[in-house]
Amino acid sequence: MILRAIVFNFILSMVLFAKPTTVPLYNVFEQKVVNEQDYVNKFIDVTLIVQYQAPSGRLADFWGFYDGDGNGGPKGNIWKIRFMPNEPGLWIYVYSWSDGKKGGKGTFECVAEGAGKGVLQPFHENPHWFAYNGNDPVWLKSYYETGHGSIGQDFDWVRENVYSRLINAGYNHLQVNWLLSLCCFGQYYKDGPEPETLDLSLYTEGNLFNTMNLDVWKRMEQHLGWLNDQNVGVHMFLGVDGSKNESNDWGKLSSEEKDWFVKYMVSRLAPYANLAGWNFVWEV
Repeated sequence: MILRAIVFNFILSMVLFAKPTTVPLYNVFEQKVVNEQDYVNKFIDVTLIVQYQAPSGRLADFWGFYDGDGNGGPKGNIWKIRFMPNEPGLWIYVYSWSDGKKGGKGTFECVAEGAGKGVLQPFHENPHWFAYNGNDPVWLKSYYETGHGSIGQDFDWVRENVYSRLINAGYNHLQVNWLLSLCCFGQYYKDGPEPETLDLSLYTEGNLFNTMNLDVWKRMEQHLGWLNDQNVGVHMFLGVDGSKNESNDWGKLSSEEKDWFVKYMVSRLAPYANLAGWNFVWEV
């Protein structure tokens, strides 16, 4: 009994005093959460609810999202929580499930080292200008990157031959068509490698909940995440309605489907500080 108590106390001390995960300021904290419950449709049958407590004590309520096998595959038991900390120090998060299944909690340390520039907002002293977090003015040099289908190509090639060249030329903002991928997938870089896939539509029209393409989300986030690390702002040019480009019609979704899609989109993308805005659809 004495030995068992010693072992238990040792394990408890390891848990309590374990060094928390560190996340640079304005970068993305992400954590996988496993839920083995056998839901009929894991996208809509349950919601992962998360509350974050900042070092100042401020509370922020958010959601997690279902992500299949966690690596772009459609089947699995992986949900993810994703968040952008905007205060240095120790953050605490508590997550729960909308169906009453037992949740959990954890911590992470937000550090200044490697901090991103933050979120583009109107400059507090002159709202005609942009500034990171409203207080650090920035002159935006933007490029319209039209490679709709480029997320189907090898990412390393796009990074080296497109993004890095633009960054070296002083660009700090991109308007892109691949973020919320809906159409025009044949428009990729013909001088680059052949696409690994052209199956790049987010979902099949008329069957939103059962056809969500998680590989596409992974590809989009790979590009968005790398650009976030380089402090390059990104504006969604195409938006959520593909009907003007012979693709998915937003107007054909039910109110329930629209609400769900916006919530899913926000839970996945909002934690990226460089997401500078988006259109509904550029023609409207």
